[in-house]
Amino acid sequence: ATATVVNGAMYVSGRTDTWHGAAINLDKDKTIGRTLNVSFKVKWDSDTAGTIKSTLNTSGDVYTNITTTAVAKEDGWVTVTGTMTVPLRTEFATYYFEADSKTASFYVDDVVISTEEIPGTNPAPVAPADGTPCAPDGANVVHLFDTVDLRDFAGDTVTISVSVCK
Repeated sequence: ATATVVNGAMYVSGRTDTWHGAAINLDKDKTIGRTLNVSFKVKWDSDTAGTIKSTLNTSGDVYTNITTTAVAKEDGWVTVTGTMTVPLRTEFATYYFEADSKTASFYVDDVVISTEEIPGTNPAPVAPADGTPCAPDGANVVHLFDTVDLRDFAGDTVTISVSVCK
């Protein structure tokens, strides 16, 4: 499988199994015990309709499904959203984009992953109350992730950055 950038979107192709896809390594220390809100756009690029899903791997063989959406080529760009609470016993937090077809190709764009505070855990990052943007020097920025990698494959790496003000 490969992930490349096509017209600003990540294109996942060359898959040979349902679990092959792109992955984002989240900072587990900034996600443990918090609710993840995820949103992304997907465009199916296979002739047969299928299902795109996203999962979070938090340890060993523990994969939690966050989103499952039926898609078809004629649908164009489809917005997908979901939420999950990251367990307190989390070894790592890897977010995957997968499909039910072993050979389906698809585009992913406009990925947003944000957190909400869960009572009794660390406070969640929030934007400044006055609506000012994050400081240019990065002093008030929390990076939730900064790379997209292929899952168990050699190939291209797409670098994206999603951050919030703290």
